[in-house]
Formats: sequence, C-alpha cells, structure tokens
Amino acid sequence: MSQGAGVQMGPEMVPDVDLLTLVQTGDQQAFRSIYDRHVDAVALAALRFLGSREFSEDAVQATFIVFWQRSNEVVLADTSLMPWLATVCRLQCRNIQKKEARRRHIPLDSVLHLANGEKSLEDRAVDAALIRSMDHEISKMSTIDAEIFRLCLVEGFSYDGAAETLGVTRSVVRNRLSRLKLKLRAFLTARA
Repeated sequence: MSQGAGVQMGPEMVPDVDLLTLVQTGDQQAFRSIYDRHVDAVALAALRFLGSREFSEDAVQATFIVFWQRSNEVVLADTSLMPWLATVCRLQCRNIQKKEARRRHIPLDSVLHLANGEKSLEDRAVDAALIRSMDHEISKMSTIDAEIFRLCLVEGFSYDGAAETLGVTRSVVRNRLSRLKLKLRAFLTARA
C-alpha cells in the first residue's frame, strides 16, 4: 500500500473526490486526510443518534472501516464524502442499537446459567410442570399413539423404523404422528 505519494498539497486543499481516488489505490495518507477531515462530523452524528459516547466511538470506527474496505464501491453524490459517511454511520448506529437491544433482553441469570450449562430454579420448575402436563396428555393417548410418540418424537425413530417396530405401515405412523403433533401443539398453545 502506498503511504501517501499522491497527496502533494495540504490535505485541507485536496477535494474529497481526489482523496477518494487515492484511497481506492490503497493510499493510507489520503485515508488519514479523509478521516481527519470528517471524523468530528461523523462522531457528532453518531453521538446524536446513539446518545452514548462509548457506542458512538464504536459507530465511528465501524464507519471508517467500512469506508476503507469498500472505498471502490463509493459513489459520491457531489464533491463531499460526508453524505456517504453519514449514511454508513447511521447504518452502523442501527446495528449497534439492535445488538444492544438483544443484549438487554437476555436476563442476567439466564446468561450466567447458560455460561455454565445450568438452568435457573424457575426454569427447572416450569420444565417439570410442563413434563408432568405432557405425561398426563400422553397417558390419555391410545397405546399405539403413545408408542408412536415415544419412538418418533422421544427416541428419534424414522417413520419406517417406527412402523417396523410396531408392525404397522409407514402411512399409519405418519398420519397418527401428524394428528398427535396437532393435538400437542394445541395443548402447548393453550398453556402459553
């Protein structure tokens, strides 16, 4: 990569369009010039959008990384890079907001338990209650339906394997299992 052989006059005098051409050839000094020229405006836009200095710094960094990596795809609307940089910055800010929203929606105790493979006491109680309810529903099934449920949904048998084990046809297993799934889905939906 070139270290700036293309920038001959002071960076404040070289138009963005010319600096962009140099960046597209890998000129790091031209990139630094664009960065120095626009970083404050991009940072202000990110801070206004996100309201957090920490997150806005991340957005600014991501914006200029995208600019460096995709400089060959940049099309200027006029002679300034700022509209393009502002658009990329806004997209980076939205990505940061989405990431933070997902992070905030995961309860801390879930994260801690997931980290060491445990479930919370509340989750285990809910699971136990659901298993008891499911056992009760399964006990109301006919013997063949209960066996199809056990073989296909618990033990992972294929239709053919379950049919062979039970001495019935594949279509019997498929049809009964389809009905069982509908009943169980309705049962689980009613419990939600």
